[in-house]
Amino acid sequence: VLGFFFILKDNAKAGSHLRRDAVGDAEDPSHVHLRLPEHVSFLNKASIVTTLEQLPAGSRVILDGTHTTVIDHDVLEAVEAFRQAAPARGIDLELRGIRQVTVGAH
Repeated sequence: VLGFFFILKDNAKAGSHLRRDAVGDAEDPSHVHLRLPEHVSFLNKASIVTTLEQLPAGSRVILDGTHTTVIDHDVLEAVEAFRQAAPARGIDLELRGIRQVTVGAH
């Protein structure tokens, strides 16, 4: 129980959400750069999925994991599901530093 508490505490300190960076000189709402935190666990999955689902159709999105050292497999599956669905929404998605996985049926 104590170990779990410290994991939650460290996760909160590290920033457990996507960071939206400005792209170019002025922020364009249709061009989004989302940077993953250093450690991405199952605790981050809901907020990441929510952020990705709220992106407007026709967006250009960079999902950047180049500074991420650990990404939980559940999160990778959620990113892969979004990658597969993005073209149907007209979303141009670029993944950086995020490996693709096979989405399994549960």
